[in-house]
Amino acid sequence: MKAPSIIFRGTALEDLRAHDRWRASLDPPAAPVREEIGAAIVRKLSGFLGYTALPYPIIVAQGEVTPIKRCGVTVRSKRFAVYIAPGPDDSIEVARIRHPQQRPL
Repeated sequence: MKAPSIIFRGTALEDLRAHDRWRASLDPPAAPVREEIGAAIVRKLSGFLGYTALPYPIIVAQGEVTPIKRCGVTVRSKRFAVYIAPGPDDSIEVARIRHPQQRPL
């Protein structure tokens, strides 16, 4: 089974930049976190046949056009809430990313 491609929306990247500003001296910068989140999502999704088969709860968030699913991803001992949506051509879009101590969606 081919691993889905992971696409990061602008909102997810802005969440990582906000995380950088918020925890500048304590957490790693956004670029390595982005790579690790992408790799962790690919690992979590292996074995599932598409976005609809994922066993994560569906969330309806303000400002999101489509319902998104929330999955937890641990990066460097920090647990991030990663909100994913279906992307084009069977890809997965990372819609938003939240550190546990940041304001929830």
